[in-house]
Amino acid sequence: LADIGYTRKENELLKQQREFTLLEMKRQKLVRNFAISIIFFLVVLATLMAIFYFKSRKLNKQLFKEIDQRKQTEEDLKKAKEKAEESDTLKSAFLANMSHEIRTPLNAILGFSSLLVEPDLTKEERQEFAGLVQTSGKSLLMLVNDIIDIAKIEAGQITIQTEACNLNELFEKLLPTFNEEKNRLEKFQIKLIKKTKDLVPVIMKTDPGRIQQIMTNLVGNAMKFTEKGSIEFGFDRHGKEVEFFVKDTGIGMNKEDVEMIFERFVKLDSDTTKLYRGTGLGLAITKSLVEILGGKIYVQSKKDKGSEFRFILPFTEAHDTIKKKKQVKIYDTDNVNWQSKHILIAENEKSNFDYLKKVLEKTRINITWAKNGKETLAYLDDKYQFELILMDIKMPEIDGITAMEEIRKDNQSIPIIAQTAQALAGEKEKYLKLGFNAYISKPIDKTELISLMGSFLEE
Repeated sequence: LADIGYTRKENELLKQQREFTLLEMKRQKLVRNFAISIIFFLVVLATLMAIFYFKSRKLNKQLFKEIDQRKQTEEDLKKAKEKAEESDTLKSAFLANMSHEIRTPLNAILGFSSLLVEPDLTKEERQEFAGLVQTSGKSLLMLVNDIIDIAKIEAGQITIQTEACNLNELFEKLLPTFNEEKNRLEKFQIKLIKKTKDLVPVIMKTDPGRIQQIMTNLVGNAMKFTEKGSIEFGFDRHGKEVEFFVKDTGIGMNKEDVEMIFERFVKLDSDTTKLYRGTGLGLAITKSLVEILGGKIYVQSKKDKGSEFRFILPFTEAHDTIKKKKQVKIYDTDNVNWQSKHILIAENEKSNFDYLKKVLEKTRINITWAKNGKETLAYLDDKYQFELILMDIKMPEIDGITAMEEIRKDNQSIPIIAQTAQALAGEKEKYLKLGFNAYISKPIDKTELISLMGSFLEE
């Protein structure tokens, strides 16, 4: 019995121990599950916090970026506004200056023209006044050409006519032209010096007309601001580049002026430069032309020491031969007799016709006047025999180009010279390609007209 009682107790203890063990295992499982839940929660929380942190950081970064962009936009708008206001101011100043530059030669033209009709003038006075009218007219024409050039540059319509160009020959021809301009400006204390290496000719593919225009602008600018000393101009080839230069001993410029010198509508207005006239377009046109030719322009200047302009163009070897321009024989009204010749002048403006008639008066040539393209064709239909036609381009009813095309259907041989106020670069080539034999731009030079007509009438 004692053994049985002991066994029961032992079984109860084992049972209690198993129950306790099970309870302990459940408790540990609960603790473990709770710990896992806490860890999972903490991981999720940490993940969410990390996501929130990075998102907030990204949002903050984006916000700061937007703030910076807004500040930059505000700054850009402010600068744009200032630039627009500055541009308006510059354009207003430019227009005021342009008005002055136009009215100055106009005043001379109208003033001296009115004096020329005075009966008590001496022969010398008449010649002097007529010369001043002509000089002022040329100044006005140069101004108009500059305005047209800057307008075409703004519109991106500048044309380039590339061909083989011998720079040595071009600069040789420029020297007497510059000397003539120097004498016209009465800059007798200036010495013009051409510096080129003529032993080895530099022949490149470029637009010789634009090179001449650039050099004329730079040398003309140097003459304007130089009273004595020298103006050197020339070029030098350096491998695949050609460097052109114009150096003067004139009044020079401050550093601030140098930075603005090529700006459009800007004309320096310091105490020194107020003494000199000008529109401020020449150097802006020059810079644009250099860039259109694929080059860059630089300037170095020192106050009261002078200025040096240099521009570099890429050297493109010319494989084609240089076109030899036909030498036009110079004719004069005193040494021609075209009494047996008959020409047709198609011109709708009576004043222009009267000028041509007066210019040709001494040649004794027979002239028929057609006031428009329709009359021109009518005269030809009436079987008039003309040796030459001077054809204005812009006429009412039928324009000059249409009239020329109609004439060419039946008559390929009669010389037709286009006379037009459209004197832009490339116009001559355009009219020759259309079918005209020659081209002359208005205002028409008397000697050029007689020589051009002589090249056809004297053949």
